[in-house]
Amino acid sequence: MECIRNFGHARRTVSRYVSLYSPSGVLSFVRYLANYSQLGLTIESYGPDVVHVHSNDLERAGFIDFLLSSNRHPFLLTVHGLSSLDPNIPTPYDERPLEKRILKELSKRGVFITFVSSGLKEATLQHFGIADRRLTVVPNGVDMDRFRPVSPSRKNEIRTKYGVPLQRKILIQVGELWGPKNHMLVLRSLASLNSGLLRQLLYIVVGGGIEKSSLIRFCRENQLAGSCVFMGRRYGMELVELYQASDLLLIPSTSESFPLVMLEGMASGLPVLTFADLWPVADIANHQNSVLVQERTVESFNEALVEATQRSWNSSEIRRFAERFTWLAVAARYKALYSKIVEQHSGGNSTIKGALEGMSGERSYPGGDRG
Repeated sequence: MECIRNFGHARRTVSRYVSLYSPSGVLSFVRYLANYSQLGLTIESYGPDVVHVHSNDLERAGFIDFLLSSNRHPFLLTVHGLSSLDPNIPTPYDERPLEKRILKELSKRGVFITFVSSGLKEATLQHFGIADRRLTVVPNGVDMDRFRPVSPSRKNEIRTKYGVPLQRKILIQVGELWGPKNHMLVLRSLASLNSGLLRQLLYIVVGGGIEKSSLIRFCRENQLAGSCVFMGRRYGMELVELYQASDLLLIPSTSESFPLVMLEGMASGLPVLTFADLWPVADIANHQNSVLVQERTVESFNEALVEATQRSWNSSEIRRFAERFTWLAVAARYKALYSKIVEQHSGGNSTIKGALEGMSGERSYPGGDRG
């Protein structure tokens, strides 16, 4: 019944961004309609104090639009990314006007918006012209008990288990095999190295996806078969052990909001090689845990790769930095924000300044200073 009642609204909204006569349009419409209708029933059943919406894509926009239309329930939005700012991320709908509409409307209504990285927040301010002090940064977190370094002897045991050479420098990349993760740049980089250096390295690719066959084909055509290993998707203890078997984490993505793999690698004591323009760099990268590639070229990547593989790293120091981003610390920040939202909604006297005290700028992520 709720879906029937909301059918016209969902149709009008979704048709602004995608053709309803396409398969992707039909799917987006169905999911938007289901989300819009289901949230009302959920709120009626559970009576939450705060509704926390994650993501601002077309389908989740159903949640946001319901909350805006009802105007009775306090909520906040966490932005995990802005696909319209990366042309390498394909979407079946026109994402830029959708993202602009949602962010502008929430800002206008005084709804709190959190971002998982400072760079993502700054990109929002720059590209969407939003100037509202209710924008803040709460990063992702990591399970420090699960991801941890191991002794050299244990590292060798793990390498033997997975058939990984004991004497090579192991480069690991974890993530879906598709364009935005930019695996091909790493392969082009390896193909351009001198043979002596290449023999010292092994590139382990963890993940599956649509580009796997083309990446493997490139390796075969460029004599990289002995320098690259495609492990497929790995979960649980296998993923933990592959981090522990490695020496350097690669994140060459075209864009990232705040990748969990970055924290997982650092919690495991791994330094990170990534691009200086990625959004989370300001929050997490420093000289003790990262080497930043300044230009998006093979030559610049190679220079940084040589530096990263030849530098002596302190895995304990890298892990200590990751301890600032425990899930417990992240949860505490959200709890404090929920309390402020409830207080404000119930007619408390807190001002916007008070609500955001300690939640913006340099102190908007666990640990305070950026090291």
